[in-house]
Amino acid sequence: MDYSPYLCIPAALKFRTEVCGGEKKIMEYCSTIAYHGAQKVAKILRTEVLDNDEGTLTRQSCMVNVRLPLKFGEDIGEEHKGMVVAYISEELVFAYRGFIATVFHNGNWWARVCGQIYLEIEDFEYGGRCLLEICDKIKRDPSWRI
Repeated sequence: MDYSPYLCIPAALKFRTEVCGGEKKIMEYCSTIAYHGAQKVAKILRTEVLDNDEGTLTRQSCMVNVRLPLKFGEDIGEEHKGMVVAYISEELVFAYRGFIATVFHNGNWWARVCGQIYLEIEDFEYGGRCLLEICDKIKRDPSWRI
């Protein structure tokens, strides 16, 4: 067993406090960039962000869901419904060298974007463009509708 990672904890905590401004600042940054990043992704996809009346699904979270521009029954046939998430994940990893979690919920596919201290708004814009290209590829391929 390698116990050396545990020796990094004091330095990591010091870095988070001195360089990043502490845990509260980190959480504020992550939730703020997740909110604004999700808005950017939704604009690129021409869809919307999943939220509730209180706004707590977007403004108080580091993870925000954005609807993908795919229509069940129109772009995707019943027999392919379960394959979409796996296909999008594979495309993101191998073609775009990234990952955004996706899920099918309540008749729609959603992408969950996450705010992290190392992300900038441009990262969300890139992710949105990647998702749009993948969704457009699915829409152009008639085999998904069978």
